[in-house]
Amino acid sequence: MTTKAYKILLVEDDDNIRDILCEILKDEGYEVVPSVDGQEATEILQEKSFDLLISDFRMPRMDGAELLEWCRKHKIHFPVIFITANANLMPSENLALNDCCAALLPKPIDIEQLMAAIEDAKNRDHDRNCKQ
Repeated sequence: MTTKAYKILLVEDDDNIRDILCEILKDEGYEVVPSVDGQEATEILQEKSFDLLISDFRMPRMDGAELLEWCRKHKIHFPVIFITANANLMPSENLALNDCCAALLPKPIDIEQLMAAIEDAKNRDHDRNCKQ
C-alpha cells in the first residue's frame, strides 16, 4: 500500500537557503517544489495543488503576505509556515499569522523547529482552525 506524498511548495528568494531546505525536506520524504518568489509561486499554484506552503516573508516582486492574499482570493487554502529574517514582526506578518498560518519561524532556520512546525501543520484541522 502506497501513501500519498505530502506536497510542499517552498518559496524562498535566497538560492542557498532554498536549495538546502529542498534537500532536507526531500530527505525527510516530502515532495517539494521550489519557487524563487511569490509571483512564480502563483504560476505554480495555477498548475498544481499542495498540502503546505513554506514561504519567506520578504521577497522581491511578491512577498509572503501578498502571496497568502492571492491564495485566499483564489480559494486556495492550506497551512502556511512563514520564515523571516526580520526579528521584529511587521503588521503584515501579524495579519498573516491571524490567517491560520501554522508558524512564523526566524532565520537562520532551526531544522528541528521547522520539522516540528510541519508535523503540527499536518496534524491540525486546517478547515476548522482557519478563519476563511
